[in-house]
Amino acid sequence: EGHLVASLATRDDPLLDEAERLCATRGAKVVRLPGGDEADRRLAPITALPAITAFAAALAITGGHDADHPSWEAAYYQTARRK
Repeated sequence: EGHLVASLATRDDPLLDEAERLCATRGAKVVRLPGGDEADRRLAPITALPAITAFAAALAITGGHDADHPSWEAAYYQTARRK
């Protein structure tokens, strides 16, 4: 209860509805992200990338975070740009 489930629909997935239903019956909020069912299931993460990105940004903003400048950004650039 109180958990969020991001579901990525894929074409011809016989267990998707069951998995979402089981999560929901345990109290989770289930959100099905669009785009994954538009192509071969192996490409679902690619075809759903716009929805996944928008969902992640919305969660960050809702949580009071800056989606464009995450808290770890400065440490990452300091390490990545070290000579």
